[in-house]
Amino acid sequence: MASSRTSRLRWPAVAVVLILLGLTIVSTIGSHRANQVQEQRLLRERAAEVAGILTNAFSSLQTQVSTIAAETALNGADPRSFLAASKALAPATGGFKTGLARVGGASGRPHFIAGTGSIAGTPQPVVSALLQRALAVSPQGVTSAVLTSGSVKALGMAQSIGQRGLVVYEQFPLDLASFTRASARTQQFRELRVALYAGRRRAPGDLLLTTNGSTPPTGSVVTARAPFGADTWLVVVQATVPLTGTFAQQAYWVVLLIGLVLTTLVGFVLVTVLRRRDYAMALVAERTEALEDSMRELEHTQEQLVRSERLAAIGELASVVGHELRNPLGVITNAHYLLRTVLQRKDADPDVERHLSTAEREVGAATLIVGDLLDYARAREPVTSAVDVVDLITEIQSILPPPPGVTVSREDEPGLPAVRADRDQLRQVLLNVLSNAYEAVQASAAGSTGPNGASVTIRTASADAKVSISVADTGIGMDDETRAQMFEPFFTRKTRGTGLGLAVTRRIVDSHGGVIHIDSAPGRGTTFRMDFPAAEVEAVEGGVVQ
Repeated sequence: MASSRTSRLRWPAVAVVLILLGLTIVSTIGSHRANQVQEQRLLRERAAEVAGILTNAFSSLQTQVSTIAAETALNGADPRSFLAASKALAPATGGFKTGLARVGGASGRPHFIAGTGSIAGTPQPVVSALLQRALAVSPQGVTSAVLTSGSVKALGMAQSIGQRGLVVYEQFPLDLASFTRASARTQQFRELRVALYAGRRRAPGDLLLTTNGSTPPTGSVVTARAPFGADTWLVVVQATVPLTGTFAQQAYWVVLLIGLVLTTLVGFVLVTVLRRRDYAMALVAERTEALEDSMRELEHTQEQLVRSERLAAIGELASVVGHELRNPLGVITNAHYLLRTVLQRKDADPDVERHLSTAEREVGAATLIVGDLLDYARAREPVTSAVDVVDLITEIQSILPPPPGVTVSREDEPGLPAVRADRDQLRQVLLNVLSNAYEAVQASAAGSTGPNGASVTIRTASADAKVSISVADTGIGMDDETRAQMFEPFFTRKTRGTGLGLAVTRRIVDSHGGVIHIDSAPGRGTTFRMDFPAAEVEAVEGGVVQ
């Protein structure tokens, strides 16, 4: 019962715990996902800010190239006017170089016709490609490229002046280490790792600068576009610390922890409540069962009391009737004896003799009825001793032989122990049961309803400190109604009889602590089995005491 109660109370608790656990997991995943979305949104905003800052930072260089190109064009595209504008606008130090190149001509390759610094002659291939691309840009605008020489990088910018294939070129040195140190000092991008590419792709050759030396950010990054003249630069941004804050970044762990704690508490409380409810229900069921048992016991006791009162009244009536009838019967018996004595002295009429025999027989029957009434009325406590059942049955068979045509068989268990009983009362019980078996066999049709014809079998056996005596007949058997009333006083199916024999038998067996078992069905015969306590045998020095 305990295991079934445990299995019943676990399922609701397990279901609730699983639901809460599922909600906790969903909430944790949702919190983590929401924080990631917020982190990406903030990173995109910062990337746009960084793109704007870098665009503004390089706007002066773009303006400078455009201004030199415009002044050169206004002064007739003369190399001297270009040099004058370059000296006025471009710094003379810091590695800046400016030049005026002609694209095309007899050779078809760009060629510098004027310049500052070390620019002269035919430019390197990257610069040549930049100059040709600047000449092809329409409308006129600044175009750029990254120049690499060993570990030194520079930014090349070019713009056509719109006349005679002339292009203004400016070269700006890129000091990535200085930029990284400056970024670290100003903490301008302290929570970001930034890379700027002079192009639309993350090509290593287009890398202009980074905030962490020469290594561009990898992994989860956000990109933004930064316009530079006729080109579009790419800004790559990666967060080095959570932009939403450390607490918000780890909030999903808090949600998970709180959910697990709440789930555990709810599960514990639920299990406790269900166990208390189960205990209360079990207690109610136990009390209800006890109450029902008490009610049944009360009903049984009441029935027993009513039965006892009824039997007591019957017994009192039987005692009065028996005593009142015994005296008249005695007188009638004595008168009958005197009449027979007188008539024997004379020649009696045969009819008179026949009437006297009839009267004598009926007086004997009435005497037996009175004896049954008195036996039932005079209930006495048994005086027990050790009784040898086998010897007692043999004695009863000699006293009550079977009727003609009836076969009696015996099946005795060897070494059968004695029973603790009142020998006279046990003798009366066996006489009643055996005589009923004889009568049942005689009442059967031609004495052949049983499988072995008209027969009675007496068996004895022992088990569990009890001795069983059974009497089985092949008679007509009994129906359910007869079996239910057979032990009631004055109940009988016989044409003659008081119906007190089995009532007395039942009372004697009960007073000995025995039990009667009946197995009977119409046409199948009847078996009476009586179980009596076996007599206790104690071994003592010099003999056996029972």
